[in-house]
Order: sequence, then C-alpha cells, then structure tokens
Amino acid sequence: MLNPGRLIQIDNLLNIPYRFFLFWFCRLRKNTTKETTEKVFIIKMMGIGSITRVYKTLREEEVDFDQVTFITLASNRGLFNALGIDNVKYIKDKNLINIGVGLIQMFFFIRMNKPSCLINFERASNLLGMFQLISVWFTQIRTISFHDFKNNIETSKDVIFTIHMKSFQDLVDLTLPSFKKMRGSQKPLMQKVIDNKKILININASNYMPYRKYPISSFKKIINTLHNWDNDLHFDLVGNALEKDYVESLMDTLDTSKISITNRCGEWSLVELLNQFSNCALFITNDSGPMHLASLVNIPMIVIWGPTSAQQFGYHNKMIVNIETKEACSPCFQYAKSVAAVSCNKRIDCLNGIAAVEIITEAKEILVGLELVREVNFITPKKKIIKNSYSLVS
Repeated sequence: MLNPGRLIQIDNLLNIPYRFFLFWFCRLRKNTTKETTEKVFIIKMMGIGSITRVYKTLREEEVDFDQVTFITLASNRGLFNALGIDNVKYIKDKNLINIGVGLIQMFFFIRMNKPSCLINFERASNLLGMFQLISVWFTQIRTISFHDFKNNIETSKDVIFTIHMKSFQDLVDLTLPSFKKMRGSQKPLMQKVIDNKKILININASNYMPYRKYPISSFKKIINTLHNWDNDLHFDLVGNALEKDYVESLMDTLDTSKISITNRCGEWSLVELLNQFSNCALFITNDSGPMHLASLVNIPMIVIWGPTSAQQFGYHNKMIVNIETKEACSPCFQYAKSVAAVSCNKRIDCLNGIAAVEIITEAKEILVGLELVREVNFITPKKKIIKNSYSLVS
C-alpha cells in the first residue's frame, strides 16, 4: 500500500481543481437517468477505525448488508474479511497507476449498477470528491460527501456536509436516512466464558500518526504494578509484524522471567484478534485501529487519548474508560489532513501528562468487578483467514 501521508500530499494538490469542478457541477448537473436500484454504495478507502465505525453503526441499525456495497483499497481486504462483509469492490493500491485504473473501473461499475445513493466517507478528499461527482453526472444517483468547507453545500440530489465541529460518528449518523429501506435482522448475542487473567495491551498507534503513542516507560510501570498486584495475570502485547521491534523494546525493559507476557505482533490476523478480544478480561490501548475493533465486541477497555480526543473518535458506554488530559492545544488532530503536535513542538504534553497510576487504578477496579460470563456483541465469521497489517490510518 502507498504511504497514507504521501496520498494526502498528492490529494492536497487537487484542492483548487476540485472546487472549480464542484462549482460547475452544481450548476450544470442534469438528472436524465431515472433507473436506480434500492442499494447504497459506500466509498471508504482508508482507516480501520472509520470503516469499523461505519460497519458498527449500520449493524446496530440492523441494515441488510446485502443491499450495501463498499468501495475500498485492497489493503483493507483482511478487515472486511474479519467483519464478514462480502459486497466489496477492491482497488489495488500498490502504486498510483493501480489506484488510477481502479477508479476508472469503479466509475463504470457505479454507472452500470446505478445505486440509489453514493456515500463518500473519505472526509475532505479532493480526488475522491471529483471521482464521486463524475460518477453520478447525468444520473439520478443521490450523493452524500464531507468536506472542510465552512458550510454545507446542497443541490436537489447532492449534499456535501461540512466536517467542522462534528465527530465522525455525527457524520455517519447524517447518512442513516439513506438506509431506512434496508432493514435486516438483529444477530443474536453469544454467551462467552472469559479468561479473567488475560489482559491485551496495544502500545502502538500506527506509523501514520505516531504522536498518539503513550510512553513506553508508562506502559512498563502499568505492567509491573499490575503484575505485583496479581502475579497470575498474563499480558499479550498486540500489533502487526512491522511493530514487533517497537513492542520488543518494551519487553526488554521487563523481567520476563517473572512476568507472564508475550509479544503477539504479527501472530494474529484481524479475525483472530477479534476472537482474542471476545474472552479477554481487559484491553488497554492508545487511540488506534484495534481500539475500534474492540468496540465491536463491547469488552472492558481503557483508552488513552492525546492529540486525538474521545469526543471526536471514541466510544462512550459503561464498558469503556476514556482517559485524557485537557491541554489548551488539544485535540490537535481532528481528521486526516490535520497537522498534529505543532503547538507543543512534538513534546506531546497531553499524553505525557497522563499518570500511569490513573490507568492502573481503573484497571484494578475493572478486574475486581469482572463477571466471568459476558454477552459478546460480535461473532467473528468462519471464513478463510487473511493475514494483513492493521496499522492503516485509524
């Protein structure tokens, strides 16, 4: 997959062409094709977190996924496999030529299938904004997208919502009327016996925005203190193969002859990770893709926030403890094109200001009050397991 940062740099160059194209589109679009299907196409190229949130919301709304088609990058194949979503059109993303050819193919796919609505969840993407408008011109396909304009832009069939002062969940909720005729059935919950000594910890936050990483020294203190409190606890450190060395740098600071701890980086696919979440006692994590996946299972979770905020990207229920400080400059990262850690000169005061003892206290309280059987909200599909990296933009 191409580096997400490089894709954003290229996309920024298309800002003026997109606005020029949008100006004429709003004035010249004619609705000549009447035939559309009662299906919704969703464009979401990057982001385990945002893809998972869209899926989670639609599942909670009991939307029939047979009526929904996702258009995404091939790098996300393992994620959609883990979620059990079959209606997916993949765009190869090894290089810009692959992406260009893939978008042309998707243009013809959209024009031939004529969905009732095309929703572009890639916030403030100039390239995909232009692609979406071209794909629906001279059709009656309704479109919804999101950009960093100060105000909403609406025509008879199109709307571009502003992303200002809205969380991604707010943006997803704005699209729900498009799915009102696509109700399916609620999947049953599953009773599962948990391992009350198994704690999963994610110390990573992907290379796309590493400023979300809580200090290794603080994670060391958390693990040592919890081990001394209950030496029967076992810790699994999760991540992908590329993060193995970073996680090993934490392992090197611990007495692994006494602490039961394993570096699992690169060992589990996303399907396997979801299964591991389902019976663990607790998950401690930075803001990251795995944090969003864990929200599907609805397990006890402590989430550590810094440049990003729980209000913007997090979840709020009795199973989740969000820990963050309130620095004057935070949150400094609100969507993919935000530039983080400028005001603090990369010191990340918002994360360094969170004391390890605060996380330790919350962890002990969760572990003491743990029930041995829980209802698991997400049952992983029995499909071929695809190994892949989950350090994509979250």
